[in-house]
Amino acid sequence: MSDSILRNRVWSRMQAGVDEAEVVFRSGSGSAALCEGETAIGLFSADGHLLVEGSTSAPYQAALLRVWIQAIQDRIDDGEGAWVSNDPYDGGGSICDLKMVAPVQTESGVLWVAVTGHYSDLGGKSVGGVAPGARRIHEEGLRIPFSRLDEHLTELLSANCRYAGVARQDLAAQKAALRALAEWMSRLADIHGWGAIDETCVSVYERAVSARVKACRDLTEGVYVRRDRLDDDVDVNAATSIKLTLGVEGSGLVFDFEGTGAQAAGPSNCTYASTIAAILCGLRQIFPEIPACGFGIDGLEIRVPHGSLLNAVYPAAVGGTFDVVGERVSSVVIEALSQAVHGRGKACDGGGGNVIVIESDAREQAFALRLVVGSGGGASGRGDGLSNSDPANRLSDFPSIEAIERTLPVRVIRHAEREGSGGAGRYRGGEGTVFEIASLERQARLSVYADRYRRGAGGHHRGSRGQTAEIQIHTNGHWQVPENRGRSQDIGLDFGDRVRIATAGGGGYGHPYERAIRLVSEDVTSGRLSRTDAAKRHGVVFTSDSASDYDSGKTFKLRSYRLTSSDVDDFLDEIEALKD
Repeated sequence: MSDSILRNRVWSRMQAGVDEAEVVFRSGSGSAALCEGETAIGLFSADGHLLVEGSTSAPYQAALLRVWIQAIQDRIDDGEGAWVSNDPYDGGGSICDLKMVAPVQTESGVLWVAVTGHYSDLGGKSVGGVAPGARRIHEEGLRIPFSRLDEHLTELLSANCRYAGVARQDLAAQKAALRALAEWMSRLADIHGWGAIDETCVSVYERAVSARVKACRDLTEGVYVRRDRLDDDVDVNAATSIKLTLGVEGSGLVFDFEGTGAQAAGPSNCTYASTIAAILCGLRQIFPEIPACGFGIDGLEIRVPHGSLLNAVYPAAVGGTFDVVGERVSSVVIEALSQAVHGRGKACDGGGGNVIVIESDAREQAFALRLVVGSGGGASGRGDGLSNSDPANRLSDFPSIEAIERTLPVRVIRHAEREGSGGAGRYRGGEGTVFEIASLERQARLSVYADRYRRGAGGHHRGSRGQTAEIQIHTNGHWQVPENRGRSQDIGLDFGDRVRIATAGGGGYGHPYERAIRLVSEDVTSGRLSRTDAAKRHGVVFTSDSASDYDSGKTFKLRSYRLTSSDVDDFLDEIEALKD
């Protein structure tokens, strides 16, 4: 057997082992978030480099696991047992991101197997780390320093969770995943030998890194600037900014976040490690053909101002890392890189997290429901954005509505596409989602952590912005908007009260007047656009409700005016700052 064939066989079996171990974790967990895919697993070399990653791992969790291993590798004892941590200020993300690592002894040293998951509850003010009112990290849950996992620590963790039995089950499943991958690697070594495994790992890693360096050289050299805005945690009429200046020179990339706003008073912050993970996640979206092990901080220069919302200082709350801020960093990285590689990138996602938590302990059996509602994906140079989608950094499943209603005192009234919410462009942004749910419990509480209520997702290459998000609560016989909109916590719900959230649409790509008339016609006939919207957004004047015929003279005249909302994006901050 040739060396290349042997390496391919060994590599495919290693990938299969990692994937099987992730299935062990998900299937054995009790938390809905873990079962639905908010997990990641990887095999690492002794010097902390990623070798193999789960093919269904959540992208952001996988990148964060890589950064964490680099941060703690010198402290791992290569003896028996597993080590665990969720400390955001020690290579972590948020309190709910619990990471675990264990050694696998080889003939030449050691490999590390590591697995992480976004737990539904590790203490704190609200389930799932959704605590918009948190002002310090201590309000978000139990902070666990890098420690060996034993029975005492397991009991301590479970004692600080609302559902101790579920927490113990999740921890057991996470340990079982580590054990499954370690045993798989041992069996593979019995067949091919550790020498063949080591040679395979070195060969694949070197080829992946070489491919990434070559891909970066193909980027157009220059300096590219992108901005985005986050809703403020305290003042619903204010916003804070993310600014990225991307420098491309040869195969080297400089990510400079100078000009980003100061750290937020609430949870909309990232630690430095989280920001690095989000950058790696964005890079992977631009170059999906390169194996995951080819992405690392080698060759990257990352500058993040100390004390900014992307490099928060202890004890700032950082619960928004996973649900909002990390996704927005990945998105702005993708947008900046899209300017250097036309057609491959995409416009901004609707994002925003859109996390809804309904909980109650009024009965003997308490319950908690945590849902992440999809939004519109950004359009790309290859086609329209996805509707009702996850952002680029997560791959979680939405639970069965029938299962939700069967097991919990709630009723889903509506779950539909939010037509017309995507930004206009040569390719339109994806549509957001309308989700409405009613409480069947008299003493329930609602918490919402979401974004995009102040400014929609930006377009790219003159594409238009998507619509902003909206939220309403039906109580006491009428609809009302919560005072803090997407940063609301512990709002009381009575029997029959309803919550309706309409998530943001994605940004458009390319000038709206460049959209093919055939595609505009399909949008009208499908109900996404009215004839009026077709004329206003795309400059096409249809003469019939069927959108089969259009007035060529009026259409030509409209399409001669090529100014769109994206042409004034650079001035929006100045416009909003104007005072009467």
